[in-house]
Parts: sequence; structure tokens; C-alpha cells
Amino acid sequence: MANNSWATGLIKTLKDPSTHIISSNMAVVISDKYPKAQHHYLVLPHEDVPSIFNLTKNHLALLEELYLLALNVIEVKQQKLENFKIGFHNQPSMQRLHLHVISKDFVSDCLKSKKHWNSFNTALFLNYEVGLANLVAGDNYRLDNIFEYHEIHVSDLGGRLLICAFVTNSFLASLALWCIVRRAKLCLDFSCTFHIFHLLICWWYNNAFPSNISWWLLNCITATIMCIGGEFLCLKSELKEIPVGYSALNQKSDV
Repeated sequence: MANNSWATGLIKTLKDPSTHIISSNMAVVISDKYPKAQHHYLVLPHEDVPSIFNLTKNHLALLEELYLLALNVIEVKQQKLENFKIGFHNQPSMQRLHLHVISKDFVSDCLKSKKHWNSFNTALFLNYEVGLANLVAGDNYRLDNIFEYHEIHVSDLGGRLLICAFVTNSFLASLALWCIVRRAKLCLDFSCTFHIFHLLICWWYNNAFPSNISWWLLNCITATIMCIGGEFLCLKSELKEIPVGYSALNQKSDV
């Protein structure tokens, strides 16, 4: 009974307005009752989400709100973001999802064991960005994310992360052009061909020609990045192959 009471302690604290440092209509920030550093705060949602293992893609807006409140409490306490770790425990011991906001000094009388240290400085601690990426790219990942037009938007965090993924892939595609094509003058043809194939697949997948402005804008940007990046890398390689200056004259004289 005592263990259950301890495990539900966060829920009781959440219901006490006097413990709230910052609050919104979605979540609140409280001080950790047993801080493991000079600054140690918890961000808890009002929604009854037991732990990170109960999160779904529908909770992306909630996670974004938790992170914004984490940044807010650091600002309110007049501290610097680079001095903090923000994330979740992989093996939470208390009921109700909570985001840790903890300073990196780890100076506290409550930090009494190696277990306490490891819970924030090993794989047991999941940084917010990693947890978010796992949620977006985990069980919820599907072909719709790549080919459906309506997935490309900036209205929520999932759409913005997908846009970032497309842009990142365009840089990787530039490297692929450099490794495979090796000629700057061919990069435009390969970039356009690649995106035309993507257009045809999307057209077939959606049974409709794309009319989403965000989709067209994103693909124009990624095609441009892919082409210019590939040309830049290929030109650097091509210029290295051309002997210039005194060494070039020596080569001619040897011939």
C-alpha cells in the first residue's frame, strides 16, 4: 500500500495548485520532491498518460507543450539551456508521464547512489529529442508519411519533423550523386529524374495529381538542395583532377 501511495505521489502533487511553478491548460511544472541537482523540475500533463510507453502520435502536440514549459521554467529561473538536460526515464518508477528538467551539476544531498547517477547519465535517460524521434518514426511510421500529400504541412510537430526529414535526405542524396554520378553537369538531370519518379509514385499512391502547395514547395526545395549540393561536391572532385600552376608545367615538359 505504501509503495502504491509513493508511486501515485505525482498525481497528488499535480492536484495541488500551490506546488505549481508554471502551468498551462495542458500541463504544469513542479519542483522534484527529491532533486538530484541544484535545479530539478518535472513537467506533468493534466491528461492521464501513465508513462512514455503510452504515448502515441496523437500526443505530439502535448509533447511540444511539455518541452515549451521546460524551456519556460529554465528561463523563469534565469538559467541557461545548455546547462540542463531535458528528457524522460526509460524505466519510470512513478505514475503519470513526466518530463525531467535537470541541471547538469548533479549537486544534491538526494543524489545518494550510483543508481541515481545512472538514471540521468546513461541510456536509462532518454533525451527529449530522441524520445520524440522514436515516437514519430516508431510504430506509427508508414508509407503515408512518404507519399501522401496531406502529411506535408507545418500545422503540427509531426508534419514539421517530416519536412526536416525530407530536407535531411536531400543532403544525403547530394552525397549519393557525388559517389555515383561524379560529374557536375549530370547532377541536374539525376535530381529532376529522381523527383519525377517520386511525383509519379505519389500520383499513383494518392490516385490524384498533387495540388498541395506545401508538397510542391518542399519537393522544389529538396530537388534544388540535391542538385546544388551534388554539383558542389562533384566540382570539387573535378577541379582536383586538373593540374594547374608550376606542377602542370613540369608535367608538360616531362612529356
